[in-house]
Amino acid sequence: MIAESTSDPEANLLRGLYALLEFVELDQSSDNSLKDFAVSLGAEESIRNFVLSDMSTLENYNFDLSDSFQTGELAELFEYSLIPALESADAYFSKIGSTQTITLSSEINGSDESITVDSADVYVLRSIVNILGGLACLQAAFDWDLNAGQTEALDNDPSIEVTAERIRDLNTNFGGIRSASLLTKSKNFLKTAVETYALASPLLRASSRLGTEERLFSLGSEDLNEESDFKRDLDELYLALHSNHNLREDGSTTDTLSLSNFFAGQVDIPTLLPELVGDQFETDQVSDPTLGGLFPNWDQARISALMLDVELSIPQPKGWMRFDSYPWVYSNEENSWIYLMSYDSKLMHYSVKRNAWLEMSATGNE
Repeated sequence: MIAESTSDPEANLLRGLYALLEFVELDQSSDNSLKDFAVSLGAEESIRNFVLSDMSTLENYNFDLSDSFQTGELAELFEYSLIPALESADAYFSKIGSTQTITLSSEINGSDESITVDSADVYVLRSIVNILGGLACLQAAFDWDLNAGQTEALDNDPSIEVTAERIRDLNTNFGGIRSASLLTKSKNFLKTAVETYALASPLLRASSRLGTEERLFSLGSEDLNEESDFKRDLDELYLALHSNHNLREDGSTTDTLSLSNFFAGQVDIPTLLPELVGDQFETDQVSDPTLGGLFPNWDQARISALMLDVELSIPQPKGWMRFDSYPWVYSNEENSWIYLMSYDSKLMHYSVKRNAWLEMSATGNE
């Protein structure tokens, strides 16, 4: 069947499904295969003989996490094996016409009844494949590489406190961009996922299809509200992919999010944030308060407020007000009320003139 014409809908459906199954069952001892990854992770070599029909015996394989395992190998598995398999599957599924219906016999689908696959099923399949592709690209686009042995030793040493700084010491680019091209590919996957599900939704919700059995995907009347919520979330994601998205509902545009800059590879967190001391940043001052354009309306004051865990808004004083033992004060030089807060055993005040949080000292402001 798979060897038949490239225009045959059943052949294309099976080719697409086979591309996904091959990712799991590929038995070649090759780099970037799932089985090669499992062996590198610490599974025994016999896992290379595993096939899906052996699923019930999977727990019988011995596994001990290898000290030499690098978590970055997951990104390589995704980039060079999983993502190509998803692209191949979607390419086959996309060749199935919107008016074509496929009947999978019980011999093929492994059940007691035949299954009918229509355009709604194909659209849902494509949506799933593209969502998986988008998430896989997103994971592989960033550098999460750590050595398993070093991480375990750090965790098991009672004399060492595991902090963000120590994790960063193991990989100075931890969380940084590994591949900007994968971010672009992730965005394209997600756009296709939303667009194809938009085609599937009205077909799935059609009264003539509700509760229909022997389909790959079907909805019951009790599923309609949940499906509406899911569709609404996808639509919101689609808008965010194409234009700035406001995270706040109070009308303020301060926390506007730009996913375009994110997927363009401009948000490289390790280069944008200050150095770490333990679990804290050594300063609240950054070179780019917009974080690579991710939050285009952020300024230094907003970044400082978030890092120091305070609110930006300065309350209007009524009478004599105190912050612990410190009062609200008015500065003629600043021409504004000064907001005081304690941070890391220091007394900080917000300078409107300098647009920054500053440390108070006995001899004056630093």
